[in-house]
Amino acid sequence: MQKRRLAAIMFTDIVGYTALMGSDEDHAFAVLTKNREIHSKLIEQFNGTLIKEMGDGMLISFHLASDAVRCAIEIQKACKDQEIPLKIGIHEGEMVFADYDAAINAGIKYYEIRGDCAAIIDALEKGYREGGYQLALHRNAEAMIAKSKTEYITPWQIATIYTRASMKEQASEWLQKAYDIHDNNMTYITADPIFDYLRDDSRFQKLIEKMNLTI
Repeated sequence: MQKRRLAAIMFTDIVGYTALMGSDEDHAFAVLTKNREIHSKLIEQFNGTLIKEMGDGMLISFHLASDAVRCAIEIQKACKDQEIPLKIGIHEGEMVFADYDAAINAGIKYYEIRGDCAAIIDALEKGYREGGYQLALHRNAEAMIAKSKTEYITPWQIATIYTRASMKEQASEWLQKAYDIHDNNMTYITADPIFDYLRDDSRFQKLIEKMNLTI
């Protein structure tokens, strides 16, 4: 279900993070952790909602533009104190929001019905509470991978979770695993709209070629 409403959308991004990852991975992760801590505290303080986290980038919504601006100022101050080079952009307009609460609740209900999924439910709930929809799905996938060590879970199933989380690298990795074991679900790969997000990815296109399919 989608909803339209006026909102202020803020996007933040750590300047030079990719280069930092290449030169000093440990320091890069330390910077990312500090950045998350700063954002988490101030987003809550100014009544914002974390929509999505994409590596070192964050997408946040606010009901009021004034809250978005005040939050941005405080984030910049805190990041400067921690020597984190951060750039911030704010846009105000009518936005379309997916009902993530309903999606997460539906996922939890599904696992409750299946039974023996307490760890997965816990991962979903904590991930959503700590970092929004994308982190919830990321944690969900990790919990499914852990569970796959004691019972059979198809790589296809894990790939679809990573795809919903907009994590191309992990989704491609698990689709390749599904292909390697001849997972029957792979026959639907070009028809399932969930994979629209991957259709311009070279790894996805090569996989389609291997299967003699067309996008």
